Amino acid sequence: MLLYKFYCSLDVFATVASIIIAAFAVLQFTYLVFIQAKKEKKRNKKEWFHRLVIEPKIEEVYEFFEKSESEFEDLKNLFNNGDFSLQSSLNKAEKFKVLIYKFRRSFVDLVDPIDNDLAVKIQGLVDDLLDFYTEKLFSDSFKLTDVKLIYNKFYRVQSQIIYLLYRWKN
Repeated sequence: MLLYKFYCSLDVFATVASIIIAAFAVLQFTYLVFIQAKKEKKRNKKEWFHRLVIEPKIEEVYEFFEKSESEFEDLKNLFNNGDFSLQSSLNKAEKFKVLIYKFRRSFVDLVDPIDNDLAVKIQGLVDDLLDFYTEKLFSDSFKLTDVKLIYNKFYRVQSQIIYLLYRWKN
């Protein structure tokens, strides 16, 4: 009789242990499938974003950089030719603001609903460049070295934006 009770308790214990182990295995499997699905969804979103938003619009980004560089080159030529004046600096500042506005409308506003953080970073970099440009342009002692500083800032911003856009691939 004692042996029978021991056997029954062992049988109950084994059954309970099996149920607990099976439940744990099911929970672990479900958790891992959920995590994989979440990672896959994130990866698919990144690929989709890059394929449908970044790649088709990358030409507009490079066009913005080319037009900006052309504006800086015109500014340098104005300064070298001695034609630099308050009116020309106002015109240059306005042209650059228009370039930034067009860039924002054609690219940054498209990125914003999909990835607000990326749009904010890009817009922040462009706004920082505009602030730097106007600060140097309207300083009392504007000189050729300021044009070089503007170029340096522009190339830094350009490389940071390109890095942010292609970082999405990884």
